[in-house]
Amino acid sequence: MNQATLLSHRDDGDWKDYHKLLRKFYQEVSDQRRTQYQQAYTAAFLTRHAVEGTVTKQKALDVARVRSNDGTRDFESTIVTPDLLAAVVLEVNSRFIAGHGAAFQTYQLREASGQLIHVSCKANQGFLVRQGKGSFNVGLNENGIINHLEASSYDNL
Repeated sequence: MNQATLLSHRDDGDWKDYHKLLRKFYQEVSDQRRTQYQQAYTAAFLTRHAVEGTVTKQKALDVARVRSNDGTRDFESTIVTPDLLAAVVLEVNSRFIAGHGAAFQTYQLREASGQLIHVSCKANQGFLVRQGKGSFNVGLNENGIINHLEASSYDNL
């Protein structure tokens, strides 16, 4: 099942039926974590936080430049590794999805941690790039799809 199919059922029935499908969806995505983990994230989330291949400072800066209109707007972005994104899906599946309700909710991750590159931009003042290792909080929207990730603790490398 892909995300579009899951969300089409959200409009068709009540929360209990949808919630059963949501749990099945996360189990399927978790079972195929290397190829399907992106299905558990909103497109906007992936645009902001994910990059193809290896996470580098240059890729993080490229994302920040685009999203900040080449440094003319305040912007902050945290880029994380694909392995971390897959680990977040596994932890959401094992710890949170069974109890997730029909509203936005934030959860503190215990097991999923990893490398990150954080870029801050102050309008027309330049970019500050920090690389480190962190633990995270994850947010699930009203449909149970991951749409938020923030570092809950951060160690500079």
